[in-house]
Amino acid sequence: IRLEANHNQTVQSLCMRDAPTTRFTLLQRLADGEDQEAWQEFHRLYEPCIYRFARRQGLQDADAREVTQEVLLTVGKRAEALQSSSGKIDHFRGWLATAIRNRVIDR
Repeated sequence: IRLEANHNQTVQSLCMRDAPTTRFTLLQRLADGEDQEAWQEFHRLYEPCIYRFARRQGLQDADAREVTQEVLLTVGKRAEALQSSSGKIDHFRGWLATAIRNRVIDR
């Protein structure tokens, strides 16, 4: 699903207003599949944000948890590509917001 720029900004602000500050170094560490501390930190920081956004979109608890897990898996699969996005944290946050929204729409 391709989102228009204005709509994407709205989705990003809805999800990310409660999100922690994203450190580029954390994204770099995620690309290393062996860095368990990085994944634990990312999960601790972003799991609640992803879940809250899914719930705000009207999903029931079980569906919101499933969307959360699917998005986290997607981040894991795309970690290397995400960290190489020229260090643009806004790019990552926009991508994450879109990934969450698309999973919610799929419900």
